[in-house]
Amino acid sequence: MAVIFYPAEINPPLEYLRFLRSFAATQFEAVNAVVGKYTPYVVNLAAPGASPEAAAAQAAHDILLRYYPTSQAALDAALATSLAAVADGTAKNDGITLGASVAMQIWNLRASDGMTLTVSNAFPGGVGLWSPTPGGPTTPVQQQAAYGTPWALHSASQFRPGPPPALTSGLWATDFNEIKSLGATNSATRTPEQTDIALFIIDVPGYTMNSVAKQVAAAKGLSIVDTARVFALMHMAGDDAVYAIFDAKYAYNFWRPVTAIRAADTDGNAATAPDVDWLPLRATPPHPEYPCAHCCVGGAMCGALAAIFGDDFTFTMESTTLPGKPRTFHKFSEYPALALEGRLYAGFHYRFSSVVGGDMGQKVGAYVIGNALTAGPTLSGQLQAGEFRITPRNRGNLQNRIEASSDLLNWSSLTNYTSTDLTVQILDPNAAALNHKFYRAVAP
Repeated sequence: MAVIFYPAEINPPLEYLRFLRSFAATQFEAVNAVVGKYTPYVVNLAAPGASPEAAAAQAAHDILLRYYPTSQAALDAALATSLAAVADGTAKNDGITLGASVAMQIWNLRASDGMTLTVSNAFPGGVGLWSPTPGGPTTPVQQQAAYGTPWALHSASQFRPGPPPALTSGLWATDFNEIKSLGATNSATRTPEQTDIALFIIDVPGYTMNSVAKQVAAAKGLSIVDTARVFALMHMAGDDAVYAIFDAKYAYNFWRPVTAIRAADTDGNAATAPDVDWLPLRATPPHPEYPCAHCCVGGAMCGALAAIFGDDFTFTMESTTLPGKPRTFHKFSEYPALALEGRLYAGFHYRFSSVVGGDMGQKVGAYVIGNALTAGPTLSGQLQAGEFRITPRNRGNLQNRIEASSDLLNWSSLTNYTSTDLTVQILDPNAAALNHKFYRAVAP
C-alpha cells in the first residue's frame, strides 16, 4: 500500500474519523479501478495498465489535501516517498492520473455528507432526559452526526433500537446500582484491572482499529486490492455505526449516569437512591447516553473484520489513553465485549446501553459487508493485451455504455459494447492504436 500520512494535529476527533472513512474508500476505489476485482462504491472506471501503487498514493495524497490543506508540505513529501518506489513510465503516470480523478470523485460525493452542518438543538432536560454534565457544554456535541449520510445503510435510523428501559423497571434499578458502584471516581468495588480496562477503552475505536487491520493484512499476506478493501469496509462500517448511534442517541436523549445518580430521587424507583456528589472515573462524554457509541462502532468495525476473516485472530492493541499497557485479543469479538465492560467501569454507560450498542454494531457491520464492495464473479485467465475488466454499478436492466479515454477527460464510446452484467471482461481491439488507457461504464 501507499505510505499513509496522518496529520499530527487532529481537531475535532469526529472530523478525523470522517476523513479516515473517505481516505480508505478513496484508496480502495483507485486500486480496484486497476484490478477490477470488486464492485466499486461509486467509481465506474477501469485502468488496466496503470500502477495500483501509484494510483493509491496519489489518491491518498489528494483526499488528504482536501481535508488538511495546511499540511501540504508534509503530504507532498509523503507522496514523493510513495511514488519513488514505483518505476517511472506510462503505468506510473496513468496511476497518478487515475488516483487524482478518484480522489476528486470521492471528495465531491462525501463533501455533502451532512457532517459539516451546524446543529444546535436545545435540550431542556428533565427526568430521564439528557442534561449538561459536570464540566461539559450546555448543549450536547456531535448533533450533526444524527443527520449524516451513511455509506451503505439506507438511513441512519435503519437499525434504531427500541427505547431504554422504563425508570420504574427492575432492569433500570439493577444497571443503575451496578454503574453507581463500579463507575464512581473513587469506587471501592472496582478493581485495578477494571480501572485499566476503563482507561484502555476510552481511546476511540476509529483510531485504534487501524492497527488491527494492519496486523491482519500482514498476517494474511493480502494483495494491495484486498488490503485496501479491508480498510475501506472496516471504516465504512465504523462510519455508518456513528450515524446509526447518534440517530438513536438523539432520538431518545437519555440521561447520563452522573445525572441520573445525582437525581435518583426523581426516577420513581424505590430501588435507586441519589448521591448528589457522585462523579464518574473520567469526565462524561457530552452527548446523550443511550446507546453506547464505543460499543456500536467497535462492534461494527470488528464485526466487519470477523465477517471477512472469521472471528479467530490474535492481535495486540495499544491505547493512547493507557500508554505502556497494550492488550492482546484472540478474537475480533473480544474487543467490543471489553468495550462494554470498559464503558461501565468508566461510569459512562449502563450495561443495557452497551448491550444494545454492541448489537447495533453487529447489525451495521454485517449489512455493510453484505452490501458494499462485494466480490465480482471469478473470471478465467489473465488479462491479455487490450483486455480489461470493469464492475459497473448497474441499476435494474439498464444497459451501461462502455467508453474509453487516454486522459480521463475526453471519452469515446466502444462500439457494440453494452452490459448489464455485474462484472464484464472486454477486449478492446483498438486499445493500442487509439491510446486507450482508461475505461468507464456510463448509464444511459
